[in-house]
This record gives sequence, structure tokens and C-alpha cells, in this order.
Amino acid sequence: MTASEVNTFEHPVLLFDGVCNLCNSSVQFIIEKDPDSKFHFASLQSDIGQDLLNHFDANTGSLDSVVLIKN
Repeated sequence: MTASEVNTFEHPVLLFDGVCNLCNSSVQFIIEKDPDSKFHFASLQSDIGQDLLNHFDANTGSLDSVVLIKN
């Protein structure tokens, strides 16, 4: 998946801080509550996470949170 494909992707993508224990726990919670795998995940630090943030003009240096990309 590339950043340009997200607009046509049928599932929401949740970007999360891969070094944050709270963010990782949140992702695990969502996975447990999402048996149909409607959400897809990528860490903010990953190549695709950085590509997505750049694609949507997000400030990649100050995010330490969770970002939902939908539609």
C-alpha cells in the first residue's frame, strides 16, 4: 500500500506511535474488538507511516499520538 492508494482503500488506517506503550495497548485493544479486521495499522515511524503523513501534509516531527485516516 502506498500513500496515494489510501484514498481508495476501503479500510481505515490507524497510525500509531510504535514506541508508546499506551498507543501499542490501544492498538491491541482495537484488534481484539475488531473481529472483521476493518482497521489496518502502521506505526508512525514506519516507511508507510511517514509516507502517509507526508501525503496528508502532517508535521512528521511532532506526532506522538494516534492518527486515523479514513476516506
